[in-house]
Amino acid sequence: MDSQEPVPAPTEGEPVDIRTPVTSIATPPLRRAPERREMALILGLVFVLNLVPGGFLQIASLRWGLLVTQVLFIAGPVALALRWFYLDGRVVVPIRRPAGGTLAGAALGALALNHLLNLAVMWQDRRFPMPEFFRTQFESLSAFDGVSARRSCSGAFCTPGFDTSSRAARRRWSWEV
Repeated sequence: MDSQEPVPAPTEGEPVDIRTPVTSIATPPLRRAPERREMALILGLVFVLNLVPGGFLQIASLRWGLLVTQVLFIAGPVALALRWFYLDGRVVVPIRRPAGGTLAGAALGALALNHLLNLAVMWQDRRFPMPEFFRTQFESLSAFDGVSARRSCSGAFCTPGFDTSSRAARRRWSWEV
């Protein structure tokens, strides 16, 4: 055998000559599911990353902190686990287009629950008022320079002008208690 000719990777139990270069390292086949230890490791990693750096990011900027936390600290470890543990991504994370009935059901459910949840928030705000610091944090999430999605949804799908962040709206809807 010529010394310039590459040698295939040895099989199990075959003696290896350390002087001949090996052209490829055999990778294990992709697995269909992670083991319990691997799931616990990734869950712990997600928990710690979500708690410590995710908490600091959310304190710094709630809107961007939530986005970065969900992408990097929740989806990121899952993507790394697929690579680290040789998992088949098509089986472990089957991302497919949802069926039309599923989309229609989700849209109808959102429309049906919107008004009911707004009433529940108003009742909760009267019975157990939120501290002012947290109130300003959450109100800043729904306030931006364009048309607020929450305000446009509540105006289009519920009572016109119904807005849970407005103090005038809380006084106007006194019958909801």
